[in-house]
Amino acid sequence: MEAWNQNPAGRGDAAAQMDDAALVRLAQISPRAFEQLYLRYRHPVLAFCYRQLGDRDDAEDVASATFVAALRGLGRFQDRGNSFRAWLFQIVRNEIGMSRRQASRHPEESLESAEELVDPARSPEELAVLADGQLRLAALLSTLSPSERHVIDLDLADLTTNEIAEVLDISEPAVRTRRSRAIDNLQAAFLQVNLAEDGDDDV
Repeated sequence: MEAWNQNPAGRGDAAAQMDDAALVRLAQISPRAFEQLYLRYRHPVLAFCYRQLGDRDDAEDVASATFVAALRGLGRFQDRGNSFRAWLFQIVRNEIGMSRRQASRHPEESLESAEELVDPARSPEELAVLADGQLRLAALLSTLSPSERHVIDLDLADLTTNEIAEVLDISEPAVRTRRSRAIDNLQAAFLQVNLAEDGDDDV
């Protein structure tokens, strides 16, 4: 993945200001321009993969495979109104599906500490708080049905309702219904966790 991080002179700031559609057109002419799309989406894609797979190494492998597949398929991609992000996350979901089929174990069995995903320059106290928050989020998300979880995970990746509908191949009203149901379920699960913790404090 190191090669993706190189920033050749003469590009960078100007390309970083372009929208996805312009960058895609550029990358379809010169694959080296794909670097800016990678830089723009590497963190959202990696975070999405981690939430889905629960394993840092697996998430990095799938994220890497996603960008390789996207670069290879970019020549065939037809933009329909700045839709690169939805197309990219369709590839992510396909790669996650292949990873799961190839795995000999369940992803949740190797859930690692969320400390690996936070800035190591932070203080131990900050790391503890952030890790606790990430692990709590993972626990709460695990209470959702797969269909609700997919919508929330894509929400957390900043996809729009229209993009989520395209990625999941469902209607926008269906996205809104699943999101609303998921939020209700998350709030109920969060309340149960807080009540349980309050009960522990009283002991």
